[in-house]
Amino acid sequence: MGTNMLNLAMFLFICLCPTWLFAVDCSNYCCQSSSTKVCVDSDTGAIAWLGTPSGSNLVDLHDYGRYIQSSFYRHDSPDNVNDWNPIEEGDSCGNKAAIVTTTDDGSTLYTKTNMRHWFTAWGCILSGQYLEKWITVQGDTVKVRNRYQYTDGGNYGTVGQEAPAIYLVPYNSFNYVSYYGGASPWTSGALTSTAYSNGACINFTPTERWTAITNNTGSSGVGVFYPTLSNSEWWSCDPASETTSYSALTTRWNVVDQAVLDWSIYFAVGSVTNIRAAFKTVHDSLGMSFPWSR
Repeated sequence: MGTNMLNLAMFLFICLCPTWLFAVDCSNYCCQSSSTKVCVDSDTGAIAWLGTPSGSNLVDLHDYGRYIQSSFYRHDSPDNVNDWNPIEEGDSCGNKAAIVTTTDDGSTLYTKTNMRHWFTAWGCILSGQYLEKWITVQGDTVKVRNRYQYTDGGNYGTVGQEAPAIYLVPYNSFNYVSYYGGASPWTSGALTSTAYSNGACINFTPTERWTAITNNTGSSGVGVFYPTLSNSEWWSCDPASETTSYSALTTRWNVVDQAVLDWSIYFAVGSVTNIRAAFKTVHDSLGMSFPWSR
């Protein structure tokens, strides 16, 4: 091939190939696409940074109960101070959880965390409950695969789990949620956009299985897509006494000894329009149909 033809071929390859082929990067406890960056705490594995690659961090790091992290329960009583409640980042005494394994090959970041009991009634100890995460880039999104195995004995029935809980700042920039809840998902149907404030909570079940937490115009926000969690709903609350934005993807899961919960979530950052488009690309690549095939 002559030099001119080679240069032309290279030009066409760069111009026509999707941008995500050039954006796969996982290093220094972070993974980023062309538009979204996710980083974990190098001590614990909890998500401690989320935003655009060149922007500011949107994750609330006020205390170890915030961040973006999974939170597990054996009873439907998350406000009970005596409840069993291992989380990823640390406990209410100020002690961090512990990464026991981490690997990073440039395209996948893997962590395994020994979680901590949040509530002081459990002595603020390492729980012996382990959460594994594999973080990769897919398109304009960052994918986080999670795997948790309950090994603490007993059968507690079906209980709501936060998979994950999401705390964002600045508070006044994230007080709207947008989602599709109709009967014809992925057909460009109209979205529902709802504000939450003054200490109120809202919950709903998006049929496209994603939610965007945004400003009041939908021009800037964080999106979370959870394609394989079938028995789930979304909660967003305004903790009136605290300057944080709280949301949680809750899934009902049967807490039985040795049971495994394995699920993936995807993050995207930007406008509601761009978030939905990014998740539509992921949805199409998974070959899923509605009613959901898995």
